[in-house]
Amino acid sequence: DKQISLQSNPIPSQYKPYIMYIPDLSNGTEDVPIPCVNWLNEETPSPFKYVSGRCLEPSVHIPTDKPFMITCDCIDGCISSDVCACRRLTIEEGRGMAKLGRDPNGYEHRRLLKQQISGIYECNQYCKCSKTCSNRVVQFGPRHQLIVFRTEKMGWGVMTLDDIPQGTFICTYNGQVCKDETANEKGLSY
Repeated sequence: DKQISLQSNPIPSQYKPYIMYIPDLSNGTEDVPIPCVNWLNEETPSPFKYVSGRCLEPSVHIPTDKPFMITCDCIDGCISSDVCACRRLTIEEGRGMAKLGRDPNGYEHRRLLKQQISGIYECNQYCKCSKTCSNRVVQFGPRHQLIVFRTEKMGWGVMTLDDIPQGTFICTYNGQVCKDETANEKGLSY
């Protein structure tokens, strides 16, 4: 595991005056660095291992083999939910939520214009479409400059210096995937 480095790198002017600065909490794991800034004191975040994907407990299996996955044969960039099987599944699963006043639509120009409670079914490695089709967003990770910063009263927070359009993917919240029993046991200790 890489350790968080408090190197004396040139500090971007938007972070000054700072007291503590870490150039990239992801240690190069993400395409866009995630700096950490503390304008209040010298405190650094508690030690942690940054992960860019889920960590499966040994007893957990998530099927991702080809027979289990939905795939598409699109050649148009997966623009139409009538043609793209992955986009169509997002719409169909969302129809159950229509009773709650939600109109499922999936991605529009790589953004979610409406809340999609049922989840998004993105194209995957088994699809015949391009790796840059319009139904691939989350799998590319964060695309905007996020900053972890120390707040005065609420601990550590995340913000951005970018203007981010509504419905744009920001990042995933990753962690350990475990069985219910394990999660309940761990929950008692927090």
